[in-house]
Amino acid sequence: MSKLSLPAALKKADALVKSGDHVEARRLYQAVLSARPNHTKAKKALSKLGAVQSSSFANEPTEQIVRKIGEMFKAGDVSGAMTQTKRQLKVYPNSAHLWNFMGVFNNAIGETEAAIEAMRKVTSVNPNAAEAHLNLGNALHASQQFDEAAKSLKAAISLRPNYALPYFTLGNILNELSKFEEAIASYKNALRLKPDFVDAMIGLANALRRNENFDEAIEATERVLKIDPQNTQAGAGKAETYLNINDPESAEAALLPIIKSHPDSIFAKLMLGKVYVAQRNLDAAEACFRIVISRGGKVGEAFRQLSSVKKFREADDDLNAMEDYLESLGTRVNLIEREEMLFALAKVYRDLSEYERSFEFIRQGNAIMQERLGYDIRDDEETFEKLKKTAAKLVSYSVRGETDLMPIFIVGMPRSGTTLVEQIISSHSEVAAAGELSHIAMIGENLASGADEVSEAALENLRSRYLEKLAIRSEGKPFVTDKMPHNFRYIPMIAAAFPEAKIVRMKRDSRAVCWSNFWQYFSRVRLGYSFDLATTAKFYRMYEDLMRYWDEILPGRVLEFDYDQLTEDQEGQTRLLMDYLELDWEDGVMKPHENKRSAKTASNLQVTKPIYKASSAEWQNFEPYMDGVFDGLPE
Repeated sequence: MSKLSLPAALKKADALVKSGDHVEARRLYQAVLSARPNHTKAKKALSKLGAVQSSSFANEPTEQIVRKIGEMFKAGDVSGAMTQTKRQLKVYPNSAHLWNFMGVFNNAIGETEAAIEAMRKVTSVNPNAAEAHLNLGNALHASQQFDEAAKSLKAAISLRPNYALPYFTLGNILNELSKFEEAIASYKNALRLKPDFVDAMIGLANALRRNENFDEAIEATERVLKIDPQNTQAGAGKAETYLNINDPESAEAALLPIIKSHPDSIFAKLMLGKVYVAQRNLDAAEACFRIVISRGGKVGEAFRQLSSVKKFREADDDLNAMEDYLESLGTRVNLIEREEMLFALAKVYRDLSEYERSFEFIRQGNAIMQERLGYDIRDDEETFEKLKKTAAKLVSYSVRGETDLMPIFIVGMPRSGTTLVEQIISSHSEVAAAGELSHIAMIGENLASGADEVSEAALENLRSRYLEKLAIRSEGKPFVTDKMPHNFRYIPMIAAAFPEAKIVRMKRDSRAVCWSNFWQYFSRVRLGYSFDLATTAKFYRMYEDLMRYWDEILPGRVLEFDYDQLTEDQEGQTRLLMDYLELDWEDGVMKPHENKRSAKTASNLQVTKPIYKASSAEWQNFEPYMDGVFDGLPE
């Protein structure tokens, strides 16, 4: 009150009443009455709150006490502030202010559970205060209790729908849970209420990128960089988006000004390491990852990236450092860091041929992702049935139109050889490689699943919008590959909207495919079947069943291309592929490992090597620890 005039104090108190923070509103009204005992408006306001001057602050200490404790904390005397707060709680056991202090102080000293309990007390004594629910949500988020945190944040939004901060924090949680569409909506709500909210812009860009809305993600980061040209998170995010569309040169260009102005930035240095991996400059990449580790930020991801570029030949200091760091994380907090470290150590022990230890690390890492992201195969079962039902309508359509582009769709299970085949095809002088594009799913998923009505107009819309986006990636060439594996779901829709398109469906030893999916760090719920070997095998059987149905209703429309036969007869299978694509033979297609384009997938480093025969046998090293989960799968 000492810093507010009477009109300002009354205005602030009125706003607090509207937001539900009655405790602080009462305090301000009482302060007004202390200065002007007969102030009519303040008296009426207190009366409406059901409070009278003699009892309204029975549960709250005086303003001077609250201010003194706050000043102690700001001065860095956390212990003293906490001691004073505990002493006051004996007198005012239901004080929202004091319990809020306890939450803040416990959080500051790392006592997360105590902080959460204190914040819960605040919401119980002042359930209509949006700020209290926001603080509880933040504490729960910090302890990775995502579902409970989301409930608290939604309560804050319900109490104060024009408050941007809960929308932002909820967006962060949804982003971590890989619920990208919901995260995008939450960030947009935050920005609707606070258009200059830079952190929300960065969160939105991240969610858009992870949802594979790459063009929009770049636009979002550019909006941040217009406001703050040296923002390291935005610069690193923009670079990562360029990496996702196989453009490491633009990624490096986005990073250079950030690194120049912020040479110690962990975000920028980690991303530069990823750029060097895409450019196959592995020594430079390793140096970047080591710098990130030494600075103590994003350590789990940096160790995982380091393990991917380094071949371990013996137990060394890096292995010791990884195991020490994993032990320091504990078992409940830092779940993402923990899963990153488990995958890193799985790679190290595989290099050292200690397959049982490697298997246990990869099993634990996947189990954490399942716990964190909550994949349920029943969702995919339901989706597949919807796709089958709608396909019967789609096959009766064949939309045609003028275009200079020939799309080549390369589909199949992830880790079935789609990246290698794109490298082969894009080694041809008439072919541009677009990598894994999300456009078919983003534009056409509702159509393919029956949520939108199947019609010629809908298919024409899909066709025109997709070809417009494909042209951007064509480099002026007539053929463009799109190697999004999960487009296998949409083959009937693709055949209807692009009757001239070529569709190559990859086939590979099912056991090698399932193992490779389980092995990869696929931290996305849409690939959540890979978090468990038995679930991966079940999903593969569902995939095979869906492909058989597509072949029944679209006989001869798709080329099934066998990865394992390619490794046995590279030239014969490559000629078969070129004939199907109606491309003239060029010797360069026999040297996909010399293709200079980067591949932003789990196969990036593998496609830099000549084709070899034993790649589908890797799973056999781990077979003794699988409990027969692959029994019955086709070879």
